[in-house]
Amino acid sequence: MTEILYTLILGIAFIIPGFIITSIKNKIIPTQNKEYKVKIVEFFVYSFVNLFLWGMPLCKMYKNINWYREHYCITWGILLLIIFVTPIVISGIVVFINKKDVIRKFLSKISINVIEAEPTAWDFKFANMEVEWVIVTLNNNKTVAGYMDDNSCASSNENDRDLYIKEVYKIDDNGKWKRVENTDGILIKAEQVKYIEFFKTK
Repeated sequence: MTEILYTLILGIAFIIPGFIITSIKNKIIPTQNKEYKVKIVEFFVYSFVNLFLWGMPLCKMYKNINWYREHYCITWGILLLIIFVTPIVISGIVVFINKKDVIRKFLSKISINVIEAEPTAWDFKFANMEVEWVIVTLNNNKTVAGYMDDNSCASSNENDRDLYIKEVYKIDDNGKWKRVENTDGILIKAEQVKYIEFFKTK
């Protein structure tokens, strides 16, 4: 019975990390919708990497069940690290490498050209944008001016893109920006957008 329980725990230790890593990565990094088979492969690759890092403790745990049965604190501490902590660290590393474009820069230095990783220009700009002023020109040629900061949002869901600008401004005939009184932002659907102009705050 104990062997079955530990086998079940090891199975969970393999499955959950991949789910955690892919979930965090996909929340932060814009990605195109992938085929189901590709998602499964990615899921198991991350789980395998996590399992590889903890291969030795897991082997000892499985082979020395009696020892770990007597040291529950150590056992559950290791399992906590394997199932939750390490996957969060790995996902952080993956996001960092992607944000800093480490792989593409390295390959470029050795004269290997790679295709742009971002799915669209929309994803590229908004994923790397800091605090900026924007002027959104709509399909009817009307414009919306605003201030985008951390409280604004640009959806990375390719099937339902929209833009939320936290503060809305009016631009007078002299080109001066005036904050709309009591503004709490504006929501614009991507299909309504003709183009967007960006202006640095400094």
